[in-house]
Amino acid sequence: MKKLTILACCSLLTSLPTIANDVSVDFSDNVFNLDFISDRMIDDGEVGFGALIRDNDISLYSVKAMINGEVEQVQNLNAALGGKVYLAKFDSEYVQGFGLGGELDYQFPSNPKLKLEAAFYYSPSVTLSDDLDYMTDFTAKISYQLLKKAELFIGYRQIDLHADNGNVEIDEGLHAGMKFTF
Repeated sequence: MKKLTILACCSLLTSLPTIANDVSVDFSDNVFNLDFISDRMIDDGEVGFGALIRDNDISLYSVKAMINGEVEQVQNLNAALGGKVYLAKFDSEYVQGFGLGGELDYQFPSNPKLKLEAAFYYSPSVTLSDDLDYMTDFTAKISYQLLKKAELFIGYRQIDLHADNGNVEIDEGLHAGMKFTF
């Protein structure tokens, strides 16, 4: 599973930046996060690659595939459902996993440049390597479209690995960043 995850991450890392239509970069005092998203590969869907690097030798790489669209009978609300493949490194251990989840974004009708976004993914123990119980990946942010193809955002992210002998906090806290659309 580890070799397959590394192969998928490497192949997307080399090809996705050339076809990505969104690039998102954010940081906090000890975390740097980079996401490439492309909606050109799947009709009504998107594929993405993410890399989160933390200053204490913790990193998380992910590949996601989502089907997305407008939520029926709810104006300005979009949803996406799908999954993420994870490769996490902390200390000298590697953990692989697969999570299912979804994403929501709401664009305010009174100010279409302002948007709320949230995402949640859950990985049960059966989809994780090692002796882990589960993994959660939650992000919420508010963004403002400052330029035609650029947004500024501030958000909160919490990513945890849970085990019987304790938890590993990959990231928890506020972050700020920019999203560019091509």
